[in-house]
Amino acid sequence: MDNMNQIGRNFWESITVMWYKVFAALPSILTALLIMLIGWLVARSLSFLLFKAIQVSKLESLVSKALGRSVSHENDSKWSLAIVVRKAVYFTIILLFAVFASEVLGWQVVTLELSRLIAYLPRIFSAVVIFIVGLYIAGFIRHAIHAGIHSLNVSGSGVISAMVFYLIMTLVTITALSQAGIDTNAVTANFVIIIGSIFLSFALAFGLGARDILRNMVAGLYTRKSFCVGQRIIIEGVEGTIERMNSINFILQVDQRKVSIPVSKLLEENVVIVSEPIDKPAS
Repeated sequence: MDNMNQIGRNFWESITVMWYKVFAALPSILTALLIMLIGWLVARSLSFLLFKAIQVSKLESLVSKALGRSVSHENDSKWSLAIVVRKAVYFTIILLFAVFASEVLGWQVVTLELSRLIAYLPRIFSAVVIFIVGLYIAGFIRHAIHAGIHSLNVSGSGVISAMVFYLIMTLVTITALSQAGIDTNAVTANFVIIIGSIFLSFALAFGLGARDILRNMVAGLYTRKSFCVGQRIIIEGVEGTIERMNSINFILQVDQRKVSIPVSKLLEENVVIVSEPIDKPAS
C-alpha cells in the first residue's frame, strides 16, 4: 500500500513539474508565435508588392525576349520571374523572423544554423543577378548575330547565333555557380578543353577549306602588276581577253563565252601575252 502511495505521489509531482515548465515557457512560446505571425504578414505584404512591381515594370518581358521567346509565350510550368522573386522574398523574410523566434525560445542550435543560412543568401542572390544579367546580354548578342548574318543572306544564322548564345550562357552559369560558392574548377577545366577542341577543329577545317582561296589571294597580289583588264592572253591553250579581275579569279572573254579561271593559274601556268590594252597606263 505504501508503494502505491509513493508511485501516486511521484506521478503527480511529475505532472506538476511538467505543467510548471509549460506555464513558465508559455510567455516565450506566445511571443515566438506572435513574432512568426508578424513575419508571415510582413512576408506576404512585401512579396505581393514586389510581385506587382515586376508585373508593372515589364521586367519579365525583357527576360522573355532575352530567352528568344515572345512576350505572349505560354509557360506550361506556370512559373515566371515574378513568381520566383515573390517566393524568394517570402521565404527569406520567414527565415529572418524564424531566427528571432528561435532566439526567444532559447534554441541556440536552431538560431545558429538559420543565421548561417541567412548569411549565405546574399551570395545566392548575387549569383541569380549575374545569371539574369548574363542571360539578357547573351540574348541581345544572339539576336544581333542572327540579324547580322541574316542580312547578308547567309544560311545557318539560327544555328550560329544559338551556338554563341549557349557558349555565353555556359560561361555565365559557371560564373554564377562560382559566386554561389560552388567549386567549378573541374567544370571550368573540362569546358576549356572542350571549347579549345572545338575552335581547333574549326581552325583546321577553315584552314584546309580556305587553302585554295588564300593561295589565289596571294597570287592576285603578285600578278596585279603583270596582268590587267583588256589584255589578250593565251593560258592553258585558251586565248581570250581579260574582262574582269579580282583577288580570287579572273574572267576571260573567249569568243562568245566567258571562262572563269583562278588567279593562281597566272603563276603556275605559262601565259602568253598576245596584246596589251590600248589605254594601259605606263608602268
